[in-house]
Amino acid sequence: MRALIINWLVSKTKIYKDLLARHERLCQDFEDVINKRTTLKDIAERNGTITVEAATESAALLATQFLHWLDELKAENYLETVFKESLRNAAKHDREPIEVIVTVQRKNGKTPHQIRKELEAELEQLKK
Repeated sequence: MRALIINWLVSKTKIYKDLLARHERLCQDFEDVINKRTTLKDIAERNGTITVEAATESAALLATQFLHWLDELKAENYLETVFKESLRNAAKHDREPIEVIVTVQRKNGKTPHQIRKELEAELEQLKK
């Protein structure tokens, strides 16, 4: 119940509404970029991480927006956001809209998985 009240209060704040509007604009921009076939400059997999470098300005746009979100939300380490394909675009391909979760992590930060593993280990230590 407490979580529902907190979520309701957060949903009424100006920063939440501004971020939601930005998120919706970014989702639309993301769809536009995908439909215009973004050219990849480089793609590499190292240490379990895939790095993609786009040859268009879309990557810079996304990176800049993600940095703003990290700062505005005062995220110490990472944040996640969901991008959903528009109904119009999905209908063009005769499918349900595709959703992807994008996790943005500070370079020197830990992944959500690393943090969870550490907390699980700490919990096990406290149980002993």
